[in-house]
Amino acid sequence: YYVLLILLASSFFEALAISVYQIIQSSGRMWLSFFMVALPRDILFVFLAIYLSPTYGAAGVAVAYATAWFVAFCMIILIAKNLSRDIALKLE
Repeated sequence: YYVLLILLASSFFEALAISVYQIIQSSGRMWLSFFMVALPRDILFVFLAIYLSPTYGAAGVAVAYATAWFVAFCMIILIAKNLSRDIALKLE
């Protein structure tokens, strides 16, 4: 039950991240998104899963997944904010 609640919370951050991620994709900054979003997210997930799963089992893996998507969401927001500011300056 707790694992499903943790995954439910992570789906909130994942959905928001994917919707904002469209700004990065549409600006053609895929290498930036790879090195600043996808790679850190996946590395963080693997390390947290290795660290948490022996003690907490499936709940530890769920927490690792939720944390990785929360960090990715924060990075996507920062990148999208900078890209949208650059786009707005180009339009002026």
